[in-house]
Amino acid sequence: MVRFLHTADWQLGAKLAFLKEKAEDARETRLETVRRVMKLAKELDVDFVVIAGDLFEDHSVGSSVIREVVSLFHDPTLPVFVLPGNHDPLVPGGIWDRANWNDRPSNIHFLDKREPIPVIAREDVLLYPCPLEQKASNLDPTAWIPKRDQQTQDAIRIGVAHGSLNIWNKDVNFPIPPDRAVVSELDYLALGDWHSYFSHRDRTYYSGTPEPTGFEEKGAGKVLEVEIGGPGQIPKVTRHDVAALTWEQQEYDVAGKDDLEELLRRADELKAPERTLWRVKLKGVADLDAISIIGEIEALLKERLYFLDLDSKGLKPAVSPEQLEALIPAGPVGEAAQDLLALSQGKIRNEIAQKYANVDPSVVQRALQLLYGLVKEGSA
Repeated sequence: MVRFLHTADWQLGAKLAFLKEKAEDARETRLETVRRVMKLAKELDVDFVVIAGDLFEDHSVGSSVIREVVSLFHDPTLPVFVLPGNHDPLVPGGIWDRANWNDRPSNIHFLDKREPIPVIAREDVLLYPCPLEQKASNLDPTAWIPKRDQQTQDAIRIGVAHGSLNIWNKDVNFPIPPDRAVVSELDYLALGDWHSYFSHRDRTYYSGTPEPTGFEEKGAGKVLEVEIGGPGQIPKVTRHDVAALTWEQQEYDVAGKDDLEELLRRADELKAPERTLWRVKLKGVADLDAISIIGEIEALLKERLYFLDLDSKGLKPAVSPEQLEALIPAGPVGEAAQDLLALSQGKIRNEIAQKYANVDPSVVQRALQLLYGLVKEGSA
């Protein structure tokens, strides 16, 4: 019997520029997650940890990140096996040639060759690594893995690869046949590349990234504890939460101010809003009073949340030109308001407005919102 942790796609050193002022903290958070994973490995008393590619974001990652990772992995009693992926492929002069990496402790094993590797002190457990040597390819990285033979018939055989399980027969990067575990008679195939958790039949698994990098990564934020009773036995796989940040997204219908204020209540009901990244897409047809407070609501949400991505492109003003004319007096301000309303509805009123035909709808909406707010404030 063997038990180990399967993880992948840490992409340490990622810029995460879209998080703006939170990017640096998010990078540090990923290192904290490494600490949690290693602590979990000790608590579970697993035999080893395997990282199925993309430990690092790319070859430009700073030496301080490498030093930190090597330090976190250093444990004489816990073997750690690291596979190069498509973000950090095995290339001359790359990150794997850095002195910080080459001076790593003896418990950190680099899977840089296509050959069976016995797990230290466990001759009955073999790893079949599939290291990548470039960022993109249409070749199957697992093609070299042989079937069970007389020498390995009593061994637990574990494939370690990074690529795309070609379930839908599409043109994908590093395609891996969905029946690889069966064809090569593997007891388990540990995969990396997909940031979402995914399992195929009983023996093929993507662990997903332990700390998500986007809103579409379903089932991410975990590592897999894998237990295999013996050769040919079905693995028992348990998922463990390790992520520090929570990523959530939703669409939200808005008609009036109450709907937007409800967003504040929903944010307060989150388990840990200060560690939550929230993407909210507003949609519907809302009155101008609601549209006029979007900026205020956005500012309040940003105070509560770790990060907010508020998309109001799908929200349209529930007002006709005649109603707008009654709300905003005639004259230059009224003309500007009418032009903005028409643009928000995909219409062009005149040559002046033609110049702004390709402006982002959310910018147009924001301008209408500000104009309405100023007029409302001036008439108060």
